[in-house]
Parts: sequence; C-alpha cells; structure tokens
Amino acid sequence: MASIHRKAGASGKVSPYWQAKFRGPDGRVLWKTTKQSDSRKAAEVARVWEKAARLANRTELTQVAGIQLLDALIEATSGERFQNQTVEDYFGEWTAGKATTGAARSTLTRYRPVLAGF
Repeated sequence: MASIHRKAGASGKVSPYWQAKFRGPDGRVLWKTTKQSDSRKAAEVARVWEKAARLANRTELTQVAGIQLLDALIEATSGERFQNQTVEDYFGEWTAGKATTGAARSTLTRYRPVLAGF
C-alpha cells in the first residue's frame, strides 16, 4: 500500500513536498517526490504510481492503461482531464502554455522520446 511522508533535508528543514513510498514493478520499495504540498493530492499521486507499478509487474501496462493512469494523475493534481486528447496533443498545449509564461521546457525535452511512442 502506498504511503506519503514529509522528509527533512540535511539542514533539518522539513520539505514542503510529500514523498511517496510504494513498491515498484520489481518489488523494491521506492521513494519519489510527488511535488505536491497538498497531502490529498500527494496520496492520489502515490496511489496511481503504485497501480502503474502493479500493472507493469503483471505486464498489463498497455498504452491505453498508461493514458488512463496519466489522466488520473492530471485530474488529481490540476483538476483537468485529457478529454479525448492524445498525449502528444496534451503536452503540445502544455508546452505552449509554458512558453507564454516563460517557464522551463526541460521536462518536455526529457520526455519527448517517451511521448513519441504514444
């Protein structure tokens, strides 16, 4: 069962973001930051990650299941939905929004090869 925790850094200051603890597809315990300061959103992110890991372990993580899980994450964290968009369309709109706000595009650059498979 996935759980969330707040951790203190080297300075002793507690992070504003929640960490998710869950079992990965290979059975090992993973700790990942949810980058969420709201505990309910962080718990939902952890739950979806654990579900994805279970599906991957059983080799049932298909493109359709991946899109559904990604949709659940986006809805839990931002309240938006894919609304029958492709992953490429969604991230294209997301990138355009980042360009107008001046935010970094490094995330999309890192994940562009992954998105090409969708």
